[in-house]
Amino acid sequence: MSSIGISSLLILAFLEHVFHCDMLSFMARLHIRSSVHPHLFTVLVILTCLMPLVPLSAASIMPPDIDPPNPSAVLLGGWVFPAQTYTSTASATDDELVIKLQTIGRGDNVYEWFGHSALIVEKPHQPPIMYDYGIFDMDSDNFYWDFAQGRMFYRVISSDARWRQQWVVEGQGREVSMVTLALSPALKNSVVSFLEFNTQPGKDIYLYHQYNDNCSTRIRDILDAATGGEFARWARTQPSTMTLRDHVRRHSASSPAWNLLLDFLQGRDIDKPLTLWEEMFLPEILEDAVLRFPWPQESTGSTLGEGRYMLSTEASLATRPSIAEKPPVVIWQALGAGLCLALIIRFFQYGRAKAPSPSMRRLAGGFERGFSFIILLALTIVSCVLFFMMVASTHDVTWWNENIVFANPLLIIPAFTSLKKHPRLYRGKRGPTGIQAMRKYTYVLLGMMVLKCTLPELLFQMNWNIMFFLLPVYAVLGWSYGKKTFDENAANHYRNRY
Repeated sequence: MSSIGISSLLILAFLEHVFHCDMLSFMARLHIRSSVHPHLFTVLVILTCLMPLVPLSAASIMPPDIDPPNPSAVLLGGWVFPAQTYTSTASATDDELVIKLQTIGRGDNVYEWFGHSALIVEKPHQPPIMYDYGIFDMDSDNFYWDFAQGRMFYRVISSDARWRQQWVVEGQGREVSMVTLALSPALKNSVVSFLEFNTQPGKDIYLYHQYNDNCSTRIRDILDAATGGEFARWARTQPSTMTLRDHVRRHSASSPAWNLLLDFLQGRDIDKPLTLWEEMFLPEILEDAVLRFPWPQESTGSTLGEGRYMLSTEASLATRPSIAEKPPVVIWQALGAGLCLALIIRFFQYGRAKAPSPSMRRLAGGFERGFSFIILLALTIVSCVLFFMMVASTHDVTWWNENIVFANPLLIIPAFTSLKKHPRLYRGKRGPTGIQAMRKYTYVLLGMMVLKCTLPELLFQMNWNIMFFLLPVYAVLGWSYGKKTFDENAANHYRNRY
């Protein structure tokens, strides 16, 4: 079952327990029951406020049942550099080895947007070997379920570098650059010995983390161990002007929808200050750091990396969006998108109230209900995914996510009540249940904005674009246009049916 299905069942079971009723019947009759039980919706509002407390505790209810296999600290901690502690089968001598850092640019798929890193080992009279720490199989059993749980197991493999480079350059049209590592012969041989050891069965699997343990950070850790920890000490003294969220926005700027979705799902942990060491989860930053790191101890070069050159040519590159140098200003884009959706809904509301003929008013009302339902259902699905990741996965970047306060699975209630063809059963003069719900969501959203301005050190998650996107949508759904009529006889007849 998908993560969306599991999270939906969790929410339905939660509401069944609270209301002691069948959820299908509850969804069908909530609109009527709210007029019979005046405090029903108040209870829902309280639940909406209390629901975030569980995921905001940042405690997973499904911790890993196994320790992460082969962490870098364990593998490299037992390896002595520059001594050769593992007998290599290579026939080349130390001074004949050449090790290069290969950096691959942006690809077309989402998981290729951030680039890729690998190490290339060249020996005389032998084909170059690529050591690749970014191998996963989307066709494997339970791949998507493991991904939803935050249990992505990657592998490191060795393969012929030439056909891999040809496939990337000619087949995918991606940029490929090479940097020769200025290591001593003894260090080069020790690094190659470790790579051969790391690709052995049982040692070649690791638990992937998008920022802390990926193809780039694994190579970063190897270079740090080879330099006796000097690489890390130097990198941690280099402050960054960007956060993890800024880097994600840079790489996803060409797709506003993905940009907004990734912003929504990731919490405040990616808004903390970084150093160059943490930034090296990105292959292009690792390459730049290798070219800048002063490394005179073991080589004649002045930096760890020597002589960057390109394998790809301008003619071989496919046409694709470039990576932004600075994070885009996404607040106004999000506000513009939210206003567009709100204007569309308002247009249908105006037609429902002011169209010259009854048939046109009915048509406009149908479009209004359908469009509102689609928007709220999409928000419900996304918030269910977020809720699941926060409470039932090891995706720590989703924990402590402020967005769950004003966009949570309880949006399913106004989503289904928005489909009512005759929304005339009011509780007093405040409107039907769906409209009341969206007004309260609007108040919660505005309250969160005030709190973020008042307590910026506590609520520092950079989610203003999410709030500005949702605010006009919530407002237009909560304050529907047009004077609504109330037929007491029809309402009593409709109410007596239940």
